[in-house]
Amino acid sequence: MPTDFLGYRFQSPDLLRTALTHSSAAVSVGKHNQRLEFLGDAILGLVISAELYEKFPAATEGRLSELKAGLVSRAAMARALRRQNWREFILLGRGVGDGDLPDSIYANVGEALIAAVYLDSGGAWEPTRNFIFALLHDELTVVNETSTPVNYKAALQKRAQGRGEIQYRLLRRFGSQHQPLFRVGAFIGEELAGQGDAATKKAAEHAAARNALKQFTINN
Repeated sequence: MPTDFLGYRFQSPDLLRTALTHSSAAVSVGKHNQRLEFLGDAILGLVISAELYEKFPAATEGRLSELKAGLVSRAAMARALRRQNWREFILLGRGVGDGDLPDSIYANVGEALIAAVYLDSGGAWEPTRNFIFALLHDELTVVNETSTPVNYKAALQKRAQGRGEIQYRLLRRFGSQHQPLFRVGAFIGEELAGQGDAATKKAAEHAAARNALKQFTINN
């Protein structure tokens, strides 16, 4: 069995073997991947959530949840493992491995491998993140190419019709000269409806519009 998967070389062959072992093989092997699957599922969700949050700063919580659901699904993970041709490395009990495997087994192994990378690397974020990105490369590429962020400024303009003119004003500039941060306020008439911080004025305007829309949702 190889110890190098998607550019990550395992230091512990036993940990890798456990990640690749389905519960049906536990009687003969002694260990299986269900505990690793539990941890890997949580790590996968965190890494993908953080990536989507950074990649789409104007996307709503609902849109981010939709994108995440597609990326962390059993179907997505099963596609990734089938694409990598890892079927031959998965350890199964007698009679379980006849024909193609169900998505659930592939997904469990994928999540267990993520946890195994995390543990094998001493809890290091970067190699775990890189492993997930390599594993789900095709799925992430599709999201990046087809996902259109929400235009919060246009949405606020529509929502605030009849309440006054919307203006975006710079409230504060802080941070260093080379890495500035801008705080922009979204004003409806003379009322501050929301404010946002970002590394550019344009992004800060979108953040301010997003927060203003949140206030509309809370107050109406």
